[in-house]
This record gives sequence, structure tokens and C-alpha cells, in this order.
Amino acid sequence: MKIEMKKDFKDTQERKERRDSLRVDLIKRVRYKISGLTSTECFTLNISEGGLCLFLGKELFPGIMIRTEFALPEKKPKLIKANAVVVWQKDHLTGAKFVF
Repeated sequence: MKIEMKKDFKDTQERKERRDSLRVDLIKRVRYKISGLTSTECFTLNISEGGLCLFLGKELFPGIMIRTEFALPEKKPKLIKANAVVVWQKDHLTGAKFVF
């Protein structure tokens, strides 16, 4: 007996499997800086241990390195500073992968 999956369910499963880590919806203010330029503020849409999705008002091409600064919602927030590389951009959303 052969079971067929609906295409939209299969596509959703494939997208989930491509992700290395769980994403958490989180809207936080983030400061980012491109080498040699002044820092700019934007907001996150979600975050994971591997990267974050940013809501930007400008175009950044894949491969551009950025320096991010943000605080996670904790009782005693600690400023996190992390380097990231832009991996995709669609409209005003930008995906950046942390570089350790």
C-alpha cells in the first residue's frame, strides 16, 4: 500500500529538515554594523543558535559580514555581540548566519 503526502505538507517538512536548529519568534532591537560604516538599528523576526532573521530597511547582499549586538530576554539581560554573514534576503527580511 502506497501513502501519498500532500505537496504542501511535504514542502513544509523539507523546509524544516533543512534547518539545523530550532527558531524562536523574537522581536528585539538589534544594532548591526558593516565593516567601516556606522552602526544601524533594526529588529529581529526570529533567532536560533545558528543565526537570526532581521527586518531591515536596506539591501544587503549575501556574503556581507555584519557585527550584531543584542540582548536576549532574561532576568539579567547580557549584551551579546556576534559576527554574522548574510545568507539570504527577500524584500525587507534578511537571514544571517552566526560566524564563530
